[in-house]
Amino acid sequence: MLSNVEFNNVFDKFSMLSSPNMRHTIRSFNNVTKGNGYIDSILELKRRLCYDYIQDSVFPYQGAPKVYLFKMSTHWPTSGVDIVMCMQLGGDFENAWIMFYHVKRVQGWTTMGCHVYDMTYYKVLIIIICDMQFDDLDSQVFMRSSLTRLVKKVGRIENVNFKGFMVNDAQTNFNAMRRMFGFGDPTIPMIGRERICFMHWV
Repeated sequence: MLSNVEFNNVFDKFSMLSSPNMRHTIRSFNNVTKGNGYIDSILELKRRLCYDYIQDSVFPYQGAPKVYLFKMSTHWPTSGVDIVMCMQLGGDFENAWIMFYHVKRVQGWTTMGCHVYDMTYYKVLIIIICDMQFDDLDSQVFMRSSLTRLVKKVGRIENVNFKGFMVNDAQTNFNAMRRMFGFGDPTIPMIGRERICFMHWV
């Protein structure tokens, strides 16, 4: 749970995200919510954005909580949910592989993205983006579990299944995938479903 004062840090993190659209939204959001409390302001921000925000704080270790900002478009064609639905058995992207990659866009934060390459349009489609304070196993499992939970809720897909996964060579990525989409044991590889991108392999 966050107190009123601690919410100030959350808003500071929002304002630091590098997306121009996000910065524009934050400015317009601040202009119309002056005088509202922190909870009302966050609800108003969620209502105005085209993403479903799932904010959570977990304590996998003793110490400060970890903050996650999970962003996934949920409606209309080419939304994150729609792309996942197309990647299921019988969909247009039935043989497409899903790619996870992370970058350091903001100091102290890791941005993890989930993508698929569309062979019809020859372009990369973004499924989800998750900004997190750490990129350890617990954080990555949270991101993937948020993906499956939201697709189950909005897209009504009970068992999300992807043909294969491509990540960089960080063992944490593979362990999280095996826990979420494999046998639940991070030590057991998903034979034929795991690939390392060429840039990291060489």
